[in-house]
Amino acid sequence: MKIIISGNIGSGKTTILKRVNQHFQYDEIIIDDFRVKYGDESLDGEFLARDNFYLAIKSDKNQFIECTGVGSVAEKLFEHLKNFNEPIILLILSVTKEACLKRIEKRDWKIPFPFKKEPLYEKLSRIEKSLDIETITKELSYLEKLIVVSKKNEHLNDIDSITNQILSLIKQA
Repeated sequence: MKIIISGNIGSGKTTILKRVNQHFQYDEIIIDDFRVKYGDESLDGEFLARDNFYLAIKSDKNQFIECTGVGSVAEKLFEHLKNFNEPIILLILSVTKEACLKRIEKRDWKIPFPFKKEPLYEKLSRIEKSLDIETITKELSYLEKLIVVSKKNEHLNDIDSITNQILSLIKQA
């Protein structure tokens, strides 16, 4: 089983992943971990990080996968997953740009990402537009065992509700 957690920068992806994984000891495949390990703020480092990220995703292995879920990383991820015959839960976290900005302000940002020149608010806006659940569901309709869930994660109490829903879906699958 694969549980993919996607959302904007600062939407709570890692928080939800860690909370759910307290109940299931699945492998954690987090794109930013690969950027830290292989990246150096260059395009070559970014591509090396991405290649190793995809290589870590194995068929018939229980894994949590975390990335924004948009753009070329997501396209290649889902192309990779179409060869797997296992349940996939895709959680899309919905958070306002303003809430994401507040969360990011408190963060010590050490991810070696090569595209830092784009203003953060513009990047958040671009990602937010790409996280449309209807479009994503249509684009991924070729994945037969896919469950797509979109949840707002604006407040601390949202984390418990989201965690409980994902735990329930995992148990049902």
